Amino acid sequence: MWFKTLSAGLVLLIWPATMVRCQEISRVDLFAQGVVADRDFWGVGAGLGLKGKGRTAVRAAMSGGTFGHRGAVRAEILADFRLTSRLKRGVGAYVGAGVALTSSTAATKEYIVLLVGLEAQRTGSRSWYWEVGVAGGWRFTAGYRFNR
Repeated sequence: MWFKTLSAGLVLLIWPATMVRCQEISRVDLFAQGVVADRDFWGVGAGLGLKGKGRTAVRAAMSGGTFGHRGAVRAEILADFRLTSRLKRGVGAYVGAGVALTSSTAATKEYIVLLVGLEAQRTGSRSWYWEVGVAGGWRFTAGYRFNR
């Protein structure tokens, strides 16, 4: 079941983005993440993103950590919409949505993800970001983004 969910998410989110000529692999994310729920997830991970010339971006991420006190992996596929895309300096805001899958030896769970994020507007090739949202519980992410 989880494979079908992840496959459907990949097709629905990444395939349309690759059809748009202005999008290219443009960033790599390194992050720490926590989801506070009936079974907490805590982990670290990495992701790749496609960013358009406008306000949209699509990204996929994998992280490893603990889920309910057991070793686990978490995969996310997200689409972002920048609320402040024209800002050259300062902090910009964005909203996002997607799907997530968390799997351990004890359980596999699929989630819908809704988030709000803040990102330092890139003045170079690196920037930090913070996100808060819901994904089966309260989801928190802090990371560092390497932009192309």
